[in-house]
Amino acid sequence: MVRTRIALAAVLLFACALASLPLPAAADGKVSLYGSRMEPADVDASRFSRDSWGGGISAVLPWPGAHNLIALTAGLEITNMMSESTDVYDPIIRAVLVQSTNQSYSRFFLGGRLGPHGPGFIRPHVGANVAVVWYDIGTTIEIPNPADPNTPVVRTLDSQTKGTFGYDLNAGIDLNLANKFPVEFGIRWLQGFEVPQQLGEGSVRISPSYYQVYFGVGMGFDLIGGMGKK
Repeated sequence: MVRTRIALAAVLLFACALASLPLPAAADGKVSLYGSRMEPADVDASRFSRDSWGGGISAVLPWPGAHNLIALTAGLEITNMMSESTDVYDPIIRAVLVQSTNQSYSRFFLGGRLGPHGPGFIRPHVGANVAVVWYDIGTTIEIPNPADPNTPVVRTLDSQTKGTFGYDLNAGIDLNLANKFPVEFGIRWLQGFEVPQQLGEGSVRISPSYYQVYFGVGMGFDLIGGMGKK
């Protein structure tokens, strides 16, 4: 409940800031790389996942017809939700095997944002995206290799991928450095639908929500285009 109030307060703060800013005279889109921290926001997410780190790439394309106050957004990100290894003793070969399980949560999102995209230094924004979500889980086992102890034999026990849909609501601030290198930070509220908490027969399907905090650094399209002409 406290996190929800903080997120809502942040969105209202950014919306008020948007209303007080003048219209931009010109705009330049950007491509950014960002890192993210994702935390469970409801019971479903808390039961089957934990705080996770991730990252991605995103693009912002301003729309001149709306005085550059509206922009198209698109991106791709991946979050590592679990990475664990367990030692398993095999009495047949009388050796300790290492079983590793990895789970990841990936999204391709497309949507829009409202905010100034001109040459100003501080550019707050709010937005929303729809997303296609991939949930991956894989389990491998490492078997000691007597011929080369430093290179164990790796076998895949299980590897599956499931797709679903989701959306996010977001708010953030873009710091436009010299109209070339925008630095952005913000918060997203992610909602997924019918996500399997495990894969295979008898899996339980949940609809988890997450909070995501992100920080990114980008390059403007004008700068990228200028580099290509040199």
